[in-house]
Amino acid sequence: MIKSISVRNFALIDDIEFDLEKGMTVLTGETGAGKSILLGAISLLLGKRADLSSAGDPEKKCVIEAEFDVSDLNLIHFFEQQQIDYEPLTIIRREILPGGRSRGFINDAPVNLNQMQALGKELVDIHSQFDTQTLNSQHYQLGVMDSMAGLEITMDEYQKLLRHYRKLEKEEKELSEELARSRRDLDYHQYLLQELDEIDLESVDQPQLELESEKLSNVEGIQETLHRIKAMMQQDAVGLMDQLFELRRELSSLSGFGEVYQSWADRSQSIIEELDDLSREIDRESDSLELDPERMSFVSEQLDHLQKLQDKHHVTDTDQLIGIREELRSQVDNSGQLEERIAQIQSELQATATKLSSLANKIHQGRKEIIRPFSDQFQEILADLGMPDAELNIILNHTAEFRDTGMDQLEWLFTANKGGRAGELAKVASGGELSRIMLAIKSILSRRKQLPTLIFDEIDTGVSGKIAEQMAIQMHQISRHSQLLAITHLAQVAAKGSHHLKVFKETDAVRTITHLKPLDEDARIVEIAQMIGGDQYSDSALAHARELLN
Repeated sequence: MIKSISVRNFALIDDIEFDLEKGMTVLTGETGAGKSILLGAISLLLGKRADLSSAGDPEKKCVIEAEFDVSDLNLIHFFEQQQIDYEPLTIIRREILPGGRSRGFINDAPVNLNQMQALGKELVDIHSQFDTQTLNSQHYQLGVMDSMAGLEITMDEYQKLLRHYRKLEKEEKELSEELARSRRDLDYHQYLLQELDEIDLESVDQPQLELESEKLSNVEGIQETLHRIKAMMQQDAVGLMDQLFELRRELSSLSGFGEVYQSWADRSQSIIEELDDLSREIDRESDSLELDPERMSFVSEQLDHLQKLQDKHHVTDTDQLIGIREELRSQVDNSGQLEERIAQIQSELQATATKLSSLANKIHQGRKEIIRPFSDQFQEILADLGMPDAELNIILNHTAEFRDTGMDQLEWLFTANKGGRAGELAKVASGGELSRIMLAIKSILSRRKQLPTLIFDEIDTGVSGKIAEQMAIQMHQISRHSQLLAITHLAQVAAKGSHHLKVFKETDAVRTITHLKPLDEDARIVEIAQMIGGDQYSDSALAHARELLN
């Protein structure tokens, strides 16, 4: 329930603070005094988008704050889900800063509009004369039936499971589409993979093969060059080796004249030995070189194969071909993995559908059982509200599809008159009748469950006399179970309130300001007399006011 409300610098309101008690509080005032402004301020606390021009003085901050007693509403889990500190006395604050930026707080923690709206739905239920259109919403009608039948927990379980089911459906669809694409490409990918598997890419050294190919293509020329080198080294009299031997003898003859000559002689010996080794290696290489057409053909084929694969896949080396081969292998293998995953999802979908059907049947049965008690109470209250011949025919059909609200198709067919043709509420009921229907529903629900704070904004519009009196009685009965704030122009409703607040405005030379004050017993008599007879009320209006209050 709302404990207190504070509004500063909002529209025509400069600074208003007031407490709300349990039971029924009525809010009265002349048209234009600011009742709708006050309701607008409360709506901002519940997450309504701010009109950034709402601040009375745009140079100052607008602050709207309310304290709620949530100790009886089982909201601890909600606060945990929203990651907000739970307090039995919870404070919600909304600020509009100079410049137009809006921000919200719950227990001094910054929150977004979605969080304010989610909490607001748990705390306050606002109904105005224009909200009766929701009566024709199947979602609303099913919600009423579920509240009557105590199906909220079962419905939460169903909707949670339905979200999981739809997530699985989406995944199954996406994977099936991926599998279809994969199957279209599978044959081609398998062909490409087979081509790449025909050669052992890991063991192939392409640069070495290219070098070997070049060598095999020039065997004769290499042999001729090696023969010339050998001849240069071994030619009689003028051979390179003979000249080096002669060089070493000459240097050795000088070794007795200094160490430097000896070192030169030693170095010449090293050259002779190195050249001798080189000569033997040239001999071995020359002896091993021969034309090998078979090897030449193999190397050429390997290189041609590699080059074709590289051209085909637009790469330049074997490492890149290996990467492409592994990607193709993954795609081919993935086709089988997709089939396995799809089969798993389909199995899980079937199991989830079975659970959903079971819950939906339970919900359907609960709704079915409550139809008669609800219709009877509904028609009984409407009879008290001046509609003795009203009938509500509730048609509940089981469907084959999973919906957000179960597997039911619901229709409320209403007629206000005996023998009248039943139809949808919005089409066959007048504005005044819709207000009474909404009040009847809230009255029934208040007997069954703990409702949040109810705010009725001129829900009694379009009625008068005895019917207004009966509506006031119903509101008062609702207030026995839930806190109720009724904004009204009817004296009958105002008189039924346990507490009475009056909104009025005053104008000076500068501006018009909306004020609010609680009324004591004497002030209530005057206010209700004015509601009956206007500002120039008569003694009979005063007497009537006293009678209504008593």
